[in-house]
Amino acid sequence: MSKAAADALFQSALGQHRSGAVDAARAGYEQVLRLDRNHAEALHHLGIVHLQAGDFRKAAELIGRSVDRAPRQPAALSNLGFALFRLGQHRKAVHACNRALQLVPGSAAALVNRANALAALGEHAKAEADYRAALAIEPKNPEFHFNLANALFARGDFTGAAAAFETAAALAPGTVEIGQNLGATYLKLGRSADALARFDAVLAIEPGLARAHANRANALGQLQRREEAAAAYRKAVTLEPGLAEAWSSLGIVLRDLGRLDEAEAACRRVLALDPDHAVATANLGSVLRDLGRPREARELFERALALDPGYVDAHRNILLSLTYDPETTPEAFFAAHRRFEAAHARPVQRPARAPAAVPEPERRLRIGYLSADLRGHSVARNLEPILRHHDRRQFEIRLYGEVAQPDATTARLQAMADGWRSTVGLDDRAVAEAIRADGVDILLGLAGRFDLNRPLVAALRPAPVQASLFDAATSGLAAIDYLFSDRTMTPRGTPERFSERVLCLPHFYVADLPPDLPPVRPRPAGPVTFGCLNNPAKIGAPLLDLWARLLADVPDSRLVLRYLNHYGTPSLRARIEAAFAARGIDAGRLEFPDAAGTFAEHLELYNTIDVALDSFPFSGSTTTFDSLSMGVPVVTLPGWSMMSRWTAAMLAGIGLGDLAAATADDFIAIARGLAADSARRAALRGSLRARLAASPLCDGARKARQIERFYRAIWRRRCAAQR
Repeated sequence: MSKAAADALFQSALGQHRSGAVDAARAGYEQVLRLDRNHAEALHHLGIVHLQAGDFRKAAELIGRSVDRAPRQPAALSNLGFALFRLGQHRKAVHACNRALQLVPGSAAALVNRANALAALGEHAKAEADYRAALAIEPKNPEFHFNLANALFARGDFTGAAAAFETAAALAPGTVEIGQNLGATYLKLGRSADALARFDAVLAIEPGLARAHANRANALGQLQRREEAAAAYRKAVTLEPGLAEAWSSLGIVLRDLGRLDEAEAACRRVLALDPDHAVATANLGSVLRDLGRPREARELFERALALDPGYVDAHRNILLSLTYDPETTPEAFFAAHRRFEAAHARPVQRPARAPAAVPEPERRLRIGYLSADLRGHSVARNLEPILRHHDRRQFEIRLYGEVAQPDATTARLQAMADGWRSTVGLDDRAVAEAIRADGVDILLGLAGRFDLNRPLVAALRPAPVQASLFDAATSGLAAIDYLFSDRTMTPRGTPERFSERVLCLPHFYVADLPPDLPPVRPRPAGPVTFGCLNNPAKIGAPLLDLWARLLADVPDSRLVLRYLNHYGTPSLRARIEAAFAARGIDAGRLEFPDAAGTFAEHLELYNTIDVALDSFPFSGSTTTFDSLSMGVPVVTLPGWSMMSRWTAAMLAGIGLGDLAAATADDFIAIARGLAADSARRAALRGSLRARLAASPLCDGARKARQIERFYRAIWRRRCAAQR
């Protein structure tokens, strides 16, 4: 048959293809190729049929043969690029699209296909440029806007991604994938209510979409609607039982709800589906730490880190778990922090920035506070008195808050600052650039190892001088110059090591007495009640041993334990009761009151406690302050670590250093002595609140002046070093 006849057959098949008769078109293209196996257009279009069917390997083979026969086919080269992209051959895909664009520089399809391949290679800036070039040609194409949004999301530009997704959604309303991705972007930006509305809209279109239920649960979790979030995650895993991410997130929200056994089960369900799921492995570690099993927790964090060496939060949790472990040595503790620096800080670390071309040691200084806890949180309770009393003539104050859901505390802190930046949705580099752009002179990272805080921002050196405040130990980071403490927490000769220079305040802790303190009520005569309202993660076997000895030494005494609703967890309560039973203490002497509904109701429990028992080696802080504010003395056993000495430092600040024990036997003797001395207990109960209020622990003005003197001194030191 002649070439003209083959071409005629091809045109007929092409017409069928365009009319939607794909099977007939496929048969026609194959007939052409039986007549002329090198017919370039038939090869190309049969390849398109396979593209449409999702057979990318066959499509790439056919279209590749087409361009071998006729190299100057821009459409074929672009489609070859798409097929290669779907096969994961991204460099070859870029090469094919480059050839297409050499022939037709204004091919929107080739630009987008190349951009997709570049994005898959992680070259998001180049991908973004191609998507924007394609949109200049076809500005109303929703797919192009969608792809651009995905590239911006991958680069961490969530604001730009949201705008592009919104445009795509306006051009193609009701598209489920666009709605899903836009909702996920809103979550990154902390726009939880907007995200929830998007996921609700998606589910109105496709109510059985498990991933949409899981995303909806994410939004509910951000809105602190945790019970609803748990229900939405359960809906997701009911629809798709193998959805590991939903099981993992369910574990997180159940942990937040204090339903620790259920949280453990959810995490283990993920690991049954995917044993190498790093996030679920770390989440299980967090649950076991909450259950008072720090060594098992640390092993899981180590495994999560081995699965994903760049998993910074897993590594931070290793450091946090060490603070709970009574067998941790100073040498191992410090080495672990230096290991963290080597793994995560050194690869991104920048040299220290000079303060100015001409040093000005006495000028007004710009102070930055970086924290995820600028909300209703214990760290905010500590910071607020300092902010309120800062000398604004000498210091300009800027806050950098990782606060997805601002509250009344956030608003108060913002009003005390000269500037506020939300860091939600920004990566560490973007946060560092914002701090650098603001010209911060001294940056304080608050409680860096806890919560969603960002110690690695310091490694990027956004400020000339950087310090750690309200943390439990060294950061291990050479980029953090100073750490604030006091002489009780870090006594001379301490075996604890620090990468920072330690600045010792006269007294470290500061907070305001809460405005809604219930009245202190006298305790009736009778058996003594001990109590501990600290996190059960702090209560390990050595502490239970000590408490059991104390209860044995004080006949008829009782022990009250509460922390949120954690003791409602059957396995935790059983562990505590079994530990006491093994030491001869009947479980009937233990009390586990239900969780309090309000803060005032929480404090009211102290009216049933005679003597509070501190935890170790992770001492109380806010819990100790609350106990003292309710007239309840606290007995503590400080160890070698800064974290074990917080309560001791607070007791020193109110003249009750005699309640800090030197040994375990001393701890029992002090607590037993208080139990026997009802007159001293009554005197303390009647005077502790006033004593606390008059102490340095509640003197925000004095604390601000002391800290400011350090700020000025370390700034002068920095300026002198520049000369």
